[in-house]
Amino acid sequence: MVDFDVKRVTLKLADDYEVVIVGENVKFLSNAISALEAIQMMELGCEAFLAYVMNTGMKEVRVQDIRIVCEFPGVFSKELPGLPPNREVEFGIELYENTISVSIAPYRMAPKAFKELKTQL
Repeated sequence: MVDFDVKRVTLKLADDYEVVIVGENVKFLSNAISALEAIQMMELGCEAFLAYVMNTGMKEVRVQDIRIVCEFPGVFSKELPGLPPNREVEFGIELYENTISVSIAPYRMAPKAFKELKTQL
């Protein structure tokens, strides 16, 4: 059962056991606004600035650096594999000249009437 108002998930297991997961009400981005609010504020004449921040001192992502992974250490592997390698995919459909399309729309008729028509032909 999921209760969105109190941020609670209840899982019923075998033998009448229940696992209850309660979410935290953390406002770590209390000063952040949505994109819609930003657009509305700019329409009212407010100035807007866009910043792209990147931590160049960090060489690689470690499991200890991700908060949710630290809360559930048994679920995630010790090392993150990273992004998959770029692969070149070749896909094509070969077409032959002077061929007729095989996709034909189905004939829309009641089955009984269609059977009668087939017997007449």
